[in-house]
Amino acid sequence: ALQTITETVPIDLMIEMRKHLDEMENSQLKAVRNEARKITLEKWQERWTGTVEKGQWTKKLIPEIKTWMECKHKILDYQMTQFLSGHGYFRTYSKRMGKTEQEICVFCGGHLDTPEHTVLKCDRWTEHRQEIMDDIGEELVVTNIIDYMLRNKQQWQKGHNMVKKIMPAKETEERERQRQA
Repeated sequence: ALQTITETVPIDLMIEMRKHLDEMENSQLKAVRNEARKITLEKWQERWTGTVEKGQWTKKLIPEIKTWMECKHKILDYQMTQFLSGHGYFRTYSKRMGKTEQEICVFCGGHLDTPEHTVLKCDRWTEHRQEIMDDIGEELVVTNIIDYMLRNKQQWQKGHNMVKKIMPAKETEERERQRQA
């Protein structure tokens, strides 16, 4: 999942591509590079699609590696990476890491505190989602949030700002709640 988020081609595929490039003449290099990149992305996509053990949340958000990599306006930071990887201040993740015993959202109760719930569903953060929901005319869901953000720089910024508001606020409120308990 992290390799996909950060556009880091798996090392074995990179080595294979570079070996292939080293065998070609310089005059053909640009065309060969493009073809090698295409083949590498196809192999990576095949591997990504076939992965069933790890990175499933990320795969739901980013099903197509080529589309993700072609987006040049995206900005990745700590909060966005938490959301994209699911390795953030989510109780399902905290429980898996042995830091909490409960997986239920402390803000609305009754729902598992997953990245999907926090950013896309929890009533506590509805106001942060509203601008994007108004833009697309429907609820934000796993299948439309990243598609929306990849369309253009302005839409990426709206999604990015939403995540940057929700994640730190959630962490701060949760820590304060724990201090008072």
